[in-house]
Amino acid sequence: MKDQYVGDIGDFGKYGLLRALCGGPGMQPSSDLLPSLGIVWYQTPYDKDSKHGEHTGYLTASARNLRGFRACDPHLYDQVARVVRSGERSVRSIMQSGIFSGGTRFFREEVPEAADREVWCDAACDEVRGCQVIFLDPDNGLEPQGRYSRKASNRYVLPWEVERFGLLDATLVIYQHSGRTKGCTVGVQAARWSRRLRDVLPHREMLAVGYHRGASRTFLILPARGCEQGLKETVGRFLDGPWGICRHFSWIIR
Repeated sequence: MKDQYVGDIGDFGKYGLLRALCGGPGMQPSSDLLPSLGIVWYQTPYDKDSKHGEHTGYLTASARNLRGFRACDPHLYDQVARVVRSGERSVRSIMQSGIFSGGTRFFREEVPEAADREVWCDAACDEVRGCQVIFLDPDNGLEPQGRYSRKASNRYVLPWEVERFGLLDATLVIYQHSGRTKGCTVGVQAARWSRRLRDVLPHREMLAVGYHRGASRTFLILPARGCEQGLKETVGRFLDGPWGICRHFSWIIR
């Protein structure tokens, strides 16, 4: 996650999903016992050559945007718009924006080189320990099988890290950038990711939802034991509402 991505159209969808799972200010509670949220940002340095993070036109207050985006979550839309207009687009600004509930825990230390990765992961686990939902937010997603390199590793969640976070007995949500290989659909890619995750967390079920605005993104959801049906119902309600009606999100694996 880079500060320059904050507030773009992908960021908006990500926060919308997390608020649907765990609640947040300005939302009508779906339950008296909403799960607590921990976010591990997987923060990486600013990239001056990258064009990612420039898709903020959805925040222009046109009738189409208000109907197609703000209506999905007015409080979220207004707070993200405020952050972008302020010129202070950063993870810190999001943490202080009032998007998430007051008890949300954050870990935003920059991801180090591979040699120091275990210490970083231990610190991240300590910060979000006890949270019932843990969101892992790398630049790209799971480490591509067979493509690992020290230089690029900070852009990925490594398999042993998924296993380490899995030991915390929380529901895991993992950001995954969808590839563009010809003939390899998002559904095919999700099936591959599911097999890889089953190698490290063999007793976990996996759900997946796709976000279709800007670059294609998938959110991999591994429910904690005993939470499978409840998560399916929560995600189902989310997709039955404005986010699904506007075709921003859809099921990939359920």
